Amino acid sequence: ACGQWEKALEVAEKSDRIHLRTTHYAYAQHLEKVGDYLGAVKHFEAADCGAVEVTRMYYQGGMLDELETYINKQ
Repeated sequence: ACGQWEKALEVAEKSDRIHLRTTHYAYAQHLEKVGDYLGAVKHFEAADCGAVEVTRMYYQGGMLDELETYINKQ
């Protein structure tokens, strides 16, 4: 909630593995909102929901070229 995402990810990796995917997902949503789409892709994939969320993000954002590139890489 206070923007310390790296610290939150570190804590989740070391002490709270049950919330690790949730933390990656929340961070990816934050990155998407601030326009860091490549970072969002990385964390959506770490949250194990990349196929759905990255497709949605690129499609809703009108970034069809990026969507095509992402799909071809997968």
